[in-house]
Amino acid sequence: MAISPGMPGVEVTVVVDGAPLKEHVDAELEEEDRTVTRYIEATSGKKFEIQIAGRTGVRFFDDCIVIDVFVDGQLADNPLVRKREYKLHGLRETVKGAAISARAMKEFSFSSLETVSDGHTLNGELSKFKELGVIKVTFTHKNVVARSKETLGFGADKQDDKAMVSEKALKGQSISHTVSYGKTVMVPKLKVFSTQVVRGLPDPYMTFVFHYRSLDALKSMLIIPRTPTPPPLYERDIDTLNAEELQASATKIKRENPDEIARPRKKARPTASSTQLELDDDGVARASSTPTVAGEPEVIVLD
Repeated sequence: MAISPGMPGVEVTVVVDGAPLKEHVDAELEEEDRTVTRYIEATSGKKFEIQIAGRTGVRFFDDCIVIDVFVDGQLADNPLVRKREYKLHGLRETVKGAAISARAMKEFSFSSLETVSDGHTLNGELSKFKELGVIKVTFTHKNVVARSKETLGFGADKQDDKAMVSEKALKGQSISHTVSYGKTVMVPKLKVFSTQVVRGLPDPYMTFVFHYRSLDALKSMLIIPRTPTPPPLYERDIDTLNAEELQASATKIKRENPDEIARPRKKARPTASSTQLELDDDGVARASSTPTVAGEPEVIVLD
């Protein structure tokens, strides 16, 4: 869970299958003021939700805190927490999708990002690529002005099509996924209010940023350690090899040295004309002729 000293008691978590995703930190990143940045692993096809919780001690500077949830640069939802409600029930909000009306939403899920080389862009808006692969949650201290009659519908333009983006638009960024929107789900009717930012306070007051990437992308970015390459079999202790590795090692040896295993070495037999080197008692090498091989008849030529 992401926790900020700027808003003690507030926690933001991205949850998949009922469990919070493991968060990673970029040790070389210099965070902006009032910003917490984390990296999480995205798995294609998995639904996710954003959980916001506040323990005791959350400070209100006026009568409400507005929480804006952005996905890939687009506002998906903005729950409002009243101070009096917090005192009774605490802070606990769950955002499972983009609101398309006061009564309906479309569920979030991670989707693989396909790249093309024909210049096609996601929704035709290059400005959104800066926030692609990013879930952002902001907190702003506000006061309620009045009940609003405006129609709620942040996600009205959300499509279910698989995302495609130009390779040039990404400019070498390690972006592997985007968020897709699933089926429409009915929700209890939401109340809509008009609000104003509390004067003298930052807007937003606090920001939580989650960069979601595939496992391979996180490794390529060195956010998490790469899987070490195992040493070659010939460098490992034979006692640590399993049966398959032993077989592979033996096969490799046979393939590299077929003649050494197929037949034994032959020793050269001396001939009658051979000259051998012998060591005497003083360790000096002396040449000696090979005697005539026994069993061969000696031929004497008579004039």
